[in-house]
Amino acid sequence: NIVFDCNQLLDAFRGRDIIPGDRAIDVHIMRIRKKLLLDPSELEIINTIHGIGHSFTASVTVVNS
Repeated sequence: NIVFDCNQLLDAFRGRDIIPGDRAIDVHIMRIRKKLLLDPSELEIINTIHGIGHSFTASVTVVNS
């Protein structure tokens, strides 16, 4: 439930600052959402807080195989 802004996410993954108009984070978030969404009626796993950033809000269960 921590909100990360686009600069923090870009620094973590690419090590660069955001360029005005750069939509790379938005595109990656969209692709991740598509992969994680198993049931369209489920709540969002990744929330967007407009003007601030993104947060991951799902609980995680580790399954040992």
